[in-house]
Amino acid sequence: MVATSTTNSSRPPVGYDTMSDDVAVDLWLKSFKGSIAEAGYADVMMAAGYDCLDNMIFTVQDLMINVQGMKPGHANRIARDAAVMLENIGSVSDVVEIVASPTPVTSTYVGADSLKIAGPIPAAPTGFITRGVFAGWVGRLIPWLRLWSKELASALIERRDNHARSQADLAAKYDWEESDNTYLGSQLLVTLGDELKVYLHQDLEDASEGIDMMCVLMDKYMKVDDEYLVGLEDDFRNQKPVNNVSDLSIRLAEWRSARKVLEVKGVPQRELTQKGSLLKVVANIPEMQTVMDSVELVNGGKQLTVDELLVVADRIAGRAPIRSNSNNNNTNSNNNNNTNKPNRGRNQRPLPPTLPLPTIPSPAYQPILPVAMVGARVGKAKACLAWGLSGLSDCSHGTECLYIHDPAKQNTDDPALIALAKSIKCSRGESCRDKAACLFRHD
Repeated sequence: MVATSTTNSSRPPVGYDTMSDDVAVDLWLKSFKGSIAEAGYADVMMAAGYDCLDNMIFTVQDLMINVQGMKPGHANRIARDAAVMLENIGSVSDVVEIVASPTPVTSTYVGADSLKIAGPIPAAPTGFITRGVFAGWVGRLIPWLRLWSKELASALIERRDNHARSQADLAAKYDWEESDNTYLGSQLLVTLGDELKVYLHQDLEDASEGIDMMCVLMDKYMKVDDEYLVGLEDDFRNQKPVNNVSDLSIRLAEWRSARKVLEVKGVPQRELTQKGSLLKVVANIPEMQTVMDSVELVNGGKQLTVDELLVVADRIAGRAPIRSNSNNNNTNSNNNNNTNKPNRGRNQRPLPPTLPLPTIPSPAYQPILPVAMVGARVGKAKACLAWGLSGLSDCSHGTECLYIHDPAKQNTDDPALIALAKSIKCSRGESCRDKAACLFRHD
């Protein structure tokens, strides 16, 4: 399922799989529009190794350290949308179908011309090759293949997701040109280093059948066995909570991606397991629990489904402020005059002392008011508590509020509204500072 978003930067560019990596990266950064698009980060990011859409895996701190001159606000926005974009890449076919012309469109480049456009094969990894590194290389191979053989690209995708398929099975299904598969094999032999070639016996190299070679290598580096699947399930179920609402959007994208991987690998998680995993992610977000309690109260105690929880979490994440280094507790303290002090974290390099980070004030955060505060049932009508009770913050929804804003009852402290508020359990619980004056119930 394609994740919904109102920003183009949370999706890969349409037709990205027919472009070269540098063009795709440039178009994606331009999709942010405004100051990010005008900053010209493409060349610097590609030089830092973020040279294709599949490599857009980083934290805000990674960008600040490795992309010289990037502003903190830009880094926050790019990191957030990159996580969602990577999730959408897996379903790019659905995106293309939505915007495609009813008339089939075919490329005007075929044969030698298409090979010329594709360029050299993406370089194979060398040195210590992990599963993630190998998977990243396969991700770069797919768009390169699609430029000159859509059949081979589709076959490689299916083999990546289904290790039971052999070259013969895939050939019968996708009917690629035999010469194309041989050309792929010859290109693989050019780029593969000793670390990878060691798994290809002489007969396999002599036959030069590309998909057959990839089957052997994927069995080695991307093998799906019980241990791997158990690890995926454990990671999905044992989520660590988000401690800052500004990080919630990225974590939700990662959660959705992990759920999808398990589905593709043939071990979809039950509704109850998904709910438990998601609740662990939002366990430290107080607004989340408040809204959940309020919605369940309005709905007569009916608990929210996973999809409903995701809607609530997405709304809270969408209204969170962009996190900058100026209000990040993990950064060095200015009070100790150690702004240029090297970061001692693993694999971290110090920021250049000649390029101090600009201080960007964090925008005022207006948390989502829980449903109990935004409105509730009064008789048959739905009145907004935040509108009618002077002891609550003003309703932030304005004319878009789903509940009644009666001009005659604004801040009147109507007894019916006070009684209703007293029936709702205070979300702060024992941490409420003034229980005597609090409008909500304390057991």
